[in-house]
Amino acid sequence: MKFKKIFFLIFTVLILSSGYFYFDFYYNKNFYQLNITINTNDTIKKIYNKLNINYNFFDRVFFKFFFDSKKIKAGTFNLNNYYTKNELFKEFTKNSYKIIKIVIPEGFTLKQVKNRLNSNNLIDIKKFEEILKNKKNFYYPTPNQNFEGYFYPDTYYFTKSQSENEIINMFLDNFLKKYPPKNYPDKNKFYNNLILASIIEKEAANDKEKYLISSVFHNRLNINMKLQSCATLAYLFNYQKSNFSKKDLKINSKYNTYYYKGLPPTPISNPGKISFLAAENPKNSNYLYFVLTKDRVHHFSTTYKEHLRYKKGSNF
Repeated sequence: MKFKKIFFLIFTVLILSSGYFYFDFYYNKNFYQLNITINTNDTIKKIYNKLNINYNFFDRVFFKFFFDSKKIKAGTFNLNNYYTKNELFKEFTKNSYKIIKIVIPEGFTLKQVKNRLNSNNLIDIKKFEEILKNKKNFYYPTPNQNFEGYFYPDTYYFTKSQSENEIINMFLDNFLKKYPPKNYPDKNKFYNNLILASIIEKEAANDKEKYLISSVFHNRLNINMKLQSCATLAYLFNYQKSNFSKKDLKINSKYNTYYYKGLPPTPISNPGKISFLAAENPKNSNYLYFVLTKDRVHHFSTTYKEHLRYKKGSNF
């Protein structure tokens, strides 16, 4: 009788252990987004440390009986997906790829992002645009499938083996990490702040003055006054023009905030976090005007008369 109980206990432990083992290595998936370099003499435990995974008894069993660790190749691997442990280490048996570092500066437009990716032979622009055109179910607004503003300025690492869709998803996933949907339930309010942030990004000479520039635009919006932002007009010219004629100021476009009141229909760049925070939290002021002067800083004023005085000393 006692022997049967011991046998049953051992049998139960084996069944539970087997279930845990199968689940942990062949079913349970975790998201990994990193570049990992595996050296020739790296042990499995060292690879686990690089992946920030605990190395336990079941892991030792797995590599002892179920996975040939000799097949793991040295090299740098780009991980950006959900993997089981089995799938993860199978990735390391493939040939590694050259990692291409891409820096997206604050204020880059989507067109500039595409051109930078294309110049590094990472995308075909037509395929890229076609995928964006058909991209569905993104959490935040994309009027007319316009994704301007959602390609967050950051440092990215790609391989030439990645598809256009995978690269797009890397950008959009990164954006959602920076701006988690649970923190911004009012999508339209968020989008308006993103639009304003994109304008602030292009107008500001430095981070410090972004909050004051934000206050100017908020003050104008609150009294139904045109924003009259040169940055929105420059967007129409792909930022290839900075001095505008009277004719330019009358261009009938929703992006021309000299012609139309309110915000433009979409962001005009991909803003950084400080610009977004400034859009959300403008400094308290009565300013309605600002101008960039020869000393390369903005001067702010509450009246048009004062603004004209500063403007005389400006570059424009």
